[in-house]
Amino acid sequence: MLGRIESGKVEEDKFIHSLILTPTRELALQIKEHFQKVLPEQFRKDKRLKVCCLVGKMSLQKQERELSDKPAVIIGTPGRIWDLLDDSINKDIHEAIPHIKQLVLDEADRMVEIGHFRELTKIT
Repeated sequence: MLGRIESGKVEEDKFIHSLILTPTRELALQIKEHFQKVLPEQFRKDKRLKVCCLVGKMSLQKQERELSDKPAVIIGTPGRIWDLLDDSINKDIHEAIPHIKQLVLDEADRMVEIGHFRELTKIT
């Protein structure tokens, strides 16, 4: 679970709980949109349960800032996640990866195709 949700409170943890890897930027953005729609309104309003999308064609600096907010869920593509892991400056993702409780590989058959697999093996 994403921390414990009891009587309207989220148990705060220092690290990211879930990593959702998807093969395309468009799919990652769509998952984030749907994820935010199913969150209870109280968590969306005060941003107690943060969701971060890490994909290409978006500002790396902005994504690093979002990552430093310690989101509960990261949705991203293997290439961008690898870019952040490969960046020795970004410590947030390096601290988070060993503590992730759930890993979701969306469209796993596509994730092991040539072009994705190299980054995927480096992340896991």
